[in-house]
Amino acid sequence: MKNWLGVLSAIIIGALLYLYNSKRTANIHTAKERFGITFNDERKNRHLPIIEDGWVIRRTDSVKTQWSHSAMFNKKDIPEHIWKTLYFKKSVLVAEEDAFNYDRGDSVGDRLIITSSLVHPDSIRCSFSRHYYRSYPPSESHRVGLDFADSVLRAWKFNDLYMRLNKTNPL
Repeated sequence: MKNWLGVLSAIIIGALLYLYNSKRTANIHTAKERFGITFNDERKNRHLPIIEDGWVIRRTDSVKTQWSHSAMFNKKDIPEHIWKTLYFKKSVLVAEEDAFNYDRGDSVGDRLIITSSLVHPDSIRCSFSRHYYRSYPPSESHRVGLDFADSVLRAWKFNDLYMRLNKTNPL
């Protein structure tokens, strides 16, 4: 009788864990669909960079999904938007991180990373790094303000991507 109760308990616990994980996986999958490419119109309304045509999911788990170009390497001598990472909390999109890169030749490249909170729209963090490919240490990185980030995006011709550039349409 004790063996039978133990087996029955194990089956019930296993079934409950399976149902819980199935529901959790379904919520994660639904969030990725809801906040993927189909969310681009909302990104435009908020003056945030979109997930670009031809991008694919590079990495994904229960708390983040990273989109980027289907090609693995950055282009030389052309500023580009190289990735967007979506951050989730319980299947709710809470922040987006966008990286912009400009590799000038083989010796130096610059990268601007902007993290925008969707929960607290006024909470935006920016960092700028310069990579020296033939020296050690290879890079230096600094937190920068919104005005600096805007000036970099303008210089790199990303005029319509970032919300500070269009102050007439606040979040």
